[in-house]
Amino acid sequence: MGLSFKLAAIKILNETKQPLHVDEITKLALEKGLIETTGSTPEKTMSTEIRRDIKKNKNNSAFTLVQNVVYLLNPNYTEEKQKLEEREGSILKDNENLNG
Repeated sequence: MGLSFKLAAIKILNETKQPLHVDEITKLALEKGLIETTGSTPEKTMSTEIRRDIKKNKNNSAFTLVQNVVYLLNPNYTEEKQKLEEREGSILKDNENLNG
């Protein structure tokens, strides 16, 4: 079972500790098996999820836009916040599995 695109991006950026282009984030997430997709444009999905998080959470977003489609993990985004989001994501996935 894969992670959400958002959580996968957080994990990748946390591991690399450097800004990455959304295509590279997606490539690494796929290579590591963090995300599963049957879509033909996972890079667009990743970009949409990251941008949605920035728009919704503004300065509290997990991500910082460095330039165009290059992102860095927000230095204010703590490991505690990541663990909370992972737990919430896991609960949502479990509910989807029960209902699907």
